[in-house]
Amino acid sequence: MADAQGPVVSTETESISKSHSRPKTNNKRFDLDKIFAYRTVKIVKINDYRLGLIHYLFLFGIVLYILGYTVLWEKGYLQLEQPQGSLRLSLRNPNQTIDPEYLSYCETINRNRTLNSVLPCQYWQYNLVVFPPLEATAMLAATRVTETNLTLSCPWTLPNCSFNTSTLNYTFFVADIENFTLMIDHAIITLSLGVQKNANTLPGALLDLEGNEYKDLQPPNIVGQEGQYDIIELNLLLQAAGINSLDSDSGAENTKGSGETLRYAGLILMVIIDYSNTYSFDVNSIDYRISTRLINNTEFKSLENLYTNYPNQMIQRNRHGIRMIFLQTGFIGGFDFLVLLLNCVAGMGLLAVATVVVDILAFFLVPERDYYSKYKYDEEERPIRVPSVKSDPINVQQSGNKDFQPNQRLF
Repeated sequence: MADAQGPVVSTETESISKSHSRPKTNNKRFDLDKIFAYRTVKIVKINDYRLGLIHYLFLFGIVLYILGYTVLWEKGYLQLEQPQGSLRLSLRNPNQTIDPEYLSYCETINRNRTLNSVLPCQYWQYNLVVFPPLEATAMLAATRVTETNLTLSCPWTLPNCSFNTSTLNYTFFVADIENFTLMIDHAIITLSLGVQKNANTLPGALLDLEGNEYKDLQPPNIVGQEGQYDIIELNLLLQAAGINSLDSDSGAENTKGSGETLRYAGLILMVIIDYSNTYSFDVNSIDYRISTRLINNTEFKSLENLYTNYPNQMIQRNRHGIRMIFLQTGFIGGFDFLVLLLNCVAGMGLLAVATVVVDILAFFLVPERDYYSKYKYDEEERPIRVPSVKSDPINVQQSGNKDFQPNQRLF
C-alpha cells in the first residue's frame, strides 16, 4: 500500500533485537547485548524509478567495463609473460660511396676545416667502424676517430711511468656513416608458455617517434618481411628517433657552448624491439615493433690500444659515435581460465560501489530521504524470547507486514 508521504517501501528482511531467556545482570551499565550488538544487512525494496534507473545504469556500465574493456580490450583472459631474447648484429658498408665534396662535414679543397664540425674524412670498412667487434646487446658505429701515437719513456713496471704523445693527434670523421646498413637477427622464447620464434618468421614494422609505421621502405631497408632478416640504414634508424642530421648540436652537458655536433661528440640510441600477440584475438599471431629513442644530453666514446712495439709504443684510437643499445621487451599471452576468473571477480567489486552511490542518493540527497532512511536504519528494540535447546527452531517470516507487534510471541 502506498504511503501519502512518498513511494511504496517494502521491507523484505527486518533486523530484530532479542531478549534472552537466560538471567540478566543487575548492572544496567554493562548490558552485554548492547555493547556487543550484532549489526546485519537489512534489505529494503524502494519503489522509486529514479533510484532504480540509476542503479541499473551503474550495473550496465560495470558489466560493460568488465566484459568489454577488461576481458576483451585488455585481453584479461591471457596469462602474460615477458619473452627472453637473443640478438645477432652486423654492420655493412654502403654499396656506393659518396664523393667528400658532397658531404658537408668533410674538409676538401673548397671547404675549410672548422674546430668541431668540419674535419678530414676517411672511408673505413665496417670491421674498423665497429668497436668492440662483438657485444651481446649493443653496438658502436664510429663517427669520429682520433689516433694518437704513444711512447713509453721509462720502464713500464715503475708505478709512476706513463705514456707520452710522440706525434700530434690526427682526428677525422668516418665518411658516409649514415648510409651504413645494420642487420638485426633476433629471436625470443617464453619459458612458461613454450613459445619460440625467430625474426624471419614474424611480421614486424619500424615505428617513428609518434608511433606511426614506416610504409613502403626503400631498399636496402627491410623490416618485418617473413623469410628475411631486418636490414635498416643508420640514417633511417636515426630519423625514427627524431634525429634529422648528425651535424645538429650535441646538447650534452659537457659540450655546451663548444659547438660540438652529434657526429663529433657521439650519442646513445635505445633500439626497442617490442613483441606482442595481443593485437588480435589469435594468440598464435605474434608480431613485433621496432622503435628508437635518443637519450638526451649524452655522448659516447670508446678507446682501443694497438701496440706497435710492446710495451713501449702503441697507437690509441679514440672513437666517438652512435652507441646503439638494444632492448627486447613486450608480452606474449596464452589463455588461462584462472586469470579470466580473477579479472572478472576483481571487476565485480565495482558492484558494491554502485550500491553505495545509490544509497547515498536515496538516504542523503533525494527529497524523500528521511522517509527512506526510516525503513533502512532500524534502531527499535523488539525483544523476543529465545527458546531453550529442546524447543523447536525459530521460524520468523516477515514480508513487510506493518501489523507486526514488537512483543508478539513468534513460536
